[in-house]
Amino acid sequence: NEGGLLLDDLHTLSRDPTSSTWIWTRVMCRGGPCARTDASLVHLHTSCASTLVLFGGTTEMKALNDTFTLQLEPGGVAADAWHPLPARAARPSAEGEEVVPEARAGHAALAVDGLMLVLGGGDGRQGL
Repeated sequence: NEGGLLLDDLHTLSRDPTSSTWIWTRVMCRGGPCARTDASLVHLHTSCASTLVLFGGTTEMKALNDTFTLQLEPGGVAADAWHPLPARAARPSAEGEEVVPEARAGHAALAVDGLMLVLGGGDGRQGL
């Protein structure tokens, strides 16, 4: 692979309260998404849940529009498994069509008031 290796691991960075030292820890999770680059990862926080949401990105072959969630436990430590969000989880538009974002990478994403906003990006057909 001339472009390098795509990784699929997840790490946390936390401060040790006793020494004020920053510590990296690998989080082991089952059912994770495939290795990718240029995806978005946002933190959705509601009154009843704290969730990481991963959307899109690209593999070496194609842009993606899959979505995975990972519940966070109190203190920010991840639960043990990623969960794929069904592609049919979209709401119908005013015209009755299901609206699922097209496959994309290099997009921007932001979490606001329990919502995830996704903007722009590219599908790789003309480069990203």
